[in-house]
Amino acid sequence: TEQLEQAVEAMKALEEEKACLEKRVVEAEQIQAQSEALKTEVDELNQKVAAVSEENAKLQRQLSQRETEATEQLEQAVEAMKALEEEKACLEKRVVEAEQIQAQSEALKTEVDELNQKVAAVSEENAKLQRQLSQRETEATEQLEQ
Repeated sequence: TEQLEQAVEAMKALEEEKACLEKRVVEAEQIQAQSEALKTEVDELNQKVAAVSEENAKLQRQLSQRETEATEQLEQAVEAMKALEEEKACLEKRVVEAEQIQAQSEALKTEVDELNQKVAAVSEENAKLQRQLSQRETEATEQLEQ
């Protein structure tokens, strides 16, 4: 009977150990299920990271292209400004030349006016002399006729 009692005790211990192992199997299966769910979630997150990385690279390329375009536009604007500065300098030079020509023209107009006054005075003197000559010719003719 002692052996029977020991056998019964051993059976009880085995039953408890079996229940404990079954509980651990259930826990292990739950952990495995959680692990599979986490693996799936990690895969999904990796896909999202890859998509975001691809979008980031695309945006980086666009940004680089826009920076290049902006730099080119800035260079063109600088060239246009240089051309405008050169044109401005040329126009300023032409204005100075035009002012000099205008000053010369004013001086020439003054000179022409003075010469016209002299011509008028000479013409008046000439007309006066012409009248005197005509009068003397008339007098001389009358004297000859007498």
